[in-house]
Amino acid sequence: FTLGVGKTFSGDLYSAITAFSQARATSKESGNTHLYLRSNFWLAARLKYSGQLSRAMEICQELLHIVKTKGIENSIAGSAVNMLHGDLVYEINQLDDAAQLMRSNLDVIEKVHDVAQKGWCYYGMMRVLTGQNNIAAAENFIEKIENLKVSSGLHLWVTHLTDSGRARVCFIK
Repeated sequence: FTLGVGKTFSGDLYSAITAFSQARATSKESGNTHLYLRSNFWLAARLKYSGQLSRAMEICQELLHIVKTKGIENSIAGSAVNMLHGDLVYEINQLDDAAQLMRSNLDVIEKVHDVAQKGWCYYGMMRVLTGQNNIAAAENFIEKIENLKVSSGLHLWVTHLTDSGRARVCFIK
């Protein structure tokens, strides 16, 4: 798993996919549910970035089942899986479904104290709303991200994404 994270941050996407696939298999074999969830989450996200959306969605569906079975839908882990699901649905251009998934996740995310999760959720909503040409609402989420950035030291990976999203909103205006 750690090798996959390292490969991710060094920009070696395909080696990261290999490492997360190995971590997935090993954690399943050993019965380590926590590592299995994390490995699958990171694997699905890397698959999304590599354009393997159907495989990413298959893994996400499995994660959604595990989250539901474990009763952790309203936890940070459940929220991350739900956000990933909304993000994948956005990627296949089902904007209304993505918006619905992300809006339902907002209720959970507002209750947790994970700044990166909030930033990612707000960024996801901004992307969906921009795709739906609802620029005023998208700008509202940009403002929420900016407030998080100032008040909570939001992680750079979210603020960099937001900067690109802001540029997209400005281009559409």
